[in-house]
Amino acid sequence: NSFCTLLGAMVDELRKNFRDVGAAIDGLLAQRASAAAESGSPIANASVFPRGRLLRCGRVDFCTLEELGSPRSIINLRIDADEFPAGYLEAGGCVALHCAAEDKVEKYDTSQHCVRLWIVSVLKHFECADALPALVHCKHGRDRTGIIVAALLAICDVPTALIRSEYMLSEGSRADLFELTLAGFGLVAKPAIAGPGPSQKSRRGDQFTPPAHSSDAMRTYLRGLVDVDKIRQTLLHNPDGSM
Repeated sequence: NSFCTLLGAMVDELRKNFRDVGAAIDGLLAQRASAAAESGSPIANASVFPRGRLLRCGRVDFCTLEELGSPRSIINLRIDADEFPAGYLEAGGCVALHCAAEDKVEKYDTSQHCVRLWIVSVLKHFECADALPALVHCKHGRDRTGIIVAALLAICDVPTALIRSEYMLSEGSRADLFELTLAGFGLVAKPAIAGPGPSQKSRRGDQFTPPAHSSDAMRTYLRGLVDVDKIRQTLLHNPDGSM
């Protein structure tokens, strides 16, 4: 029993920050609806992103597909390759994809051209419905994973406040760095640079107008390098067209 408990703890540590993104968002919406009801201002609690399409976590080594939510594709964002027994993923109907981001680049700064190209390389895999459910992961399931999940949620017009709250569910999350990500996508104003007097960035931020639809901001950000409409269709709808 002690061995099983230890093994279970090891698996939980490896797949740190594991969650179904759709289920996490439903939970956040339920919390908001409950708080609003208690304050006497009830709001609708409607799902904005389906469950069972997008999974996220940290390292997946030594985890079974069942422990990882039975994904059909595993997208590794780390430099190091995942380690699975030969033939294991194929036998489970799963494909492994490796879209590593350079360690020397600040991935949270999505305004950088090299970061944009990395994000595009990952998002292209979501143009195909056969990739779902997809598990996106890095070492801690927080930084690189958080950026990609944010991009996918923005493409699906999930409100920016919810995208931010979903990211903050991760252990060790960095709100300050994540604002760089959202700003690079064009979803929020660029953060002001610390120091005396108003900076150029802070002056531009004062004039920032939030986009009516985050998917439009992502179309501008992605510059036609991926099919945004196809990704939306893949993530939001079943093959028969239903939600």
